[in-house]
Amino acid sequence: MSSGHRNDDLISLALRFVKPAEDGDEKWCELPTDLARAIIEMAKRAPRSGSGRPPVPGRVQIQDIMTVHGARRHKAVLLAQAKAEGRPLTASAAEEQAAEKASQKSRLSAGEIRQRMQRRSRR
Repeated sequence: MSSGHRNDDLISLALRFVKPAEDGDEKWCELPTDLARAIIEMAKRAPRSGSGRPPVPGRVQIQDIMTVHGARRHKAVLLAQAKAEGRPLTASAAEEQAAEKASQKSRLSAGEIRQRMQRRSRR
C-alpha cells in the first residue's frame, strides 16, 4: 500500500470519528491513540511553506540580482584588461576577483556570488 493511500485511509478514518461529534454539536471527540499518533506523524511530514526561511523583501532580491550582474560585468572587464595587457588571467581567477569585490558592498558572500554567477539565465 502506498503512503498516499495510507494517508487517505487515515484521514477517512479520523473523519468517521469526528463526524458524529459534529452532528451532535459537540466540541470534543475521542480518537484512538494510535490513530492520533499516525495523524501527527503525517502532519509532521507535510510540506512547510518557505522551509523555515524568513521571506526576503523584493527590494533586497533586486539588489542581489544587480550585485551578481555587476560582478559578471566586472569579470568581463578584468578578462578584457588582462587580454589587452597580454597577462595571463583565467576565467575562474577573474570570477573570484569580481565576486570578492562585489561581496564587499553586498549582503551576499563571495562564494554565493560566484555560485549565482555560474547559474544560467532563464531566457
